[in-house]
Amino acid sequence: MVRKKDGSPLFCVDYRELNAVTRVDARPIPHIDDTLDAVPEAKWSSTLDLASWQVEVAERDWEEIAFSTPMGLFQFRVMLFGLFHGKT
Repeated sequence: MVRKKDGSPLFCVDYRELNAVTRVDARPIPHIDDTLDAVPEAKWSSTLDLASWQVEVAERDWEEIAFSTPMGLFQFRVMLFGLFHGKT
């Protein structure tokens, strides 16, 4: 647990060791013009900010992102900030 600038608590896990051995799965981000050309008839568009705590983690990976505290061992089921493929 760390403190935010406003003094409120922020839960975080140090994933530096896991990130150091995580395989890079780099994929190019589509150019915005190509994306817009793919939907020429669209009348509306929107954006979503899918950051931490919103993207599900595959069950096979729960053990990899587990963490321990004095209260026990825990496994996340959603992407936490600090994970290599969960950059925020």
